[in-house]
Amino acid sequence: VSTQSTGSLGQSGMSREARAYVANKFGEPLQLQTVTLPPLKSHEVEVKIKACGICLSDVDILDGKYPFWPAPCVAGHEGVGEITAVGEEVKTLKVGQVVGCGVFRDSCGSCRACNKGKDNVCFGKEMMFMNKPGCFAEYVHIDYRYAFPIPEGYPMEYAGVLMCAGQTTFAPFQTQNIQPGDQVGVFGVGGLGHLAIMIAKAYGTEVTAISSSPSKEEDCKKLGSAHFVNIKDESSVKARAGTLDFILATAPASDWSSIFQLLAPEGKLIIIGAASQLSIPVMDLMMYQKAVVGSSASSRGGTTDMLRFVHLHSIFPQIEKFPFSQVNEAIKRVKENKVRYRAVCFFD
Repeated sequence: VSTQSTGSLGQSGMSREARAYVANKFGEPLQLQTVTLPPLKSHEVEVKIKACGICLSDVDILDGKYPFWPAPCVAGHEGVGEITAVGEEVKTLKVGQVVGCGVFRDSCGSCRACNKGKDNVCFGKEMMFMNKPGCFAEYVHIDYRYAFPIPEGYPMEYAGVLMCAGQTTFAPFQTQNIQPGDQVGVFGVGGLGHLAIMIAKAYGTEVTAISSSPSKEEDCKKLGSAHFVNIKDESSVKARAGTLDFILATAPASDWSSIFQLLAPEGKLIIIGAASQLSIPVMDLMMYQKAVVGSSASSRGGTTDMLRFVHLHSIFPQIEKFPFSQVNEAIKRVKENKVRYRAVCFFD
């Protein structure tokens, strides 16, 4: 992350200085610094970030849990803001438009996956803040294809969360053949899980919330779950065993076998959140033709569909608001599992 100024503000051929909360060393508090973005490329837009959610993967990276991730680092991949400049090739977006910036900032555009509209699994895809400042910076430069217009009338304060949590929880409904009327479980009721419950309910499925925190049962019912399983309670697990067509796993588990037994024959366990090592009963997998699959955040087309869906169904994440000056306090609350259910930081 460069901290040297080389020019003016956001015009083609000139660099942009921006306030940013920088991890100079992983595991230490973020520091407010000025970073310099390179000149805007012809296919990019400049976005002035208004708000950014804090994902658990941001926290894990800032704690140094991914050794391949370099420091210094400006995290953040749930950004929303207004376009302040466009490259000369950009014809579909305009200055002043509200857009979201999510998990990916680029893809190769020419591989088999990209040509099939599955850019989210492109081997050449570029993560939002790998080697470039993410949305903990007040400005970002991003390929215009990955700046997603927010539906008119959808509140900006909620929109940033959709750019990871929304992308990630909506994707399986498009890729895994989930149908209205199916029995869908959601394991882990946090930033991803609470949104997954709302989306699954709106999609027309019957939702079972699965958690190790019995205190969240009332919240889950309000969010749209028809059933609640306390994964630490054997009788609670037994009552719903063998009933679920799909389980969206949004969090790590200490006992995957208990979760796996909730699946119906030919049911799927879909891993959509950073998970611990899996240990599942192989005979159960074979005899009842169950499956375990991974699911990435949505493709570009899927993200556009997700934004339309949540707007149509008036789905709004539950958030706690912080000024960016309190980003370290917000991260601390995320680590302590005190946020209900997504921390969002705002630039003044």
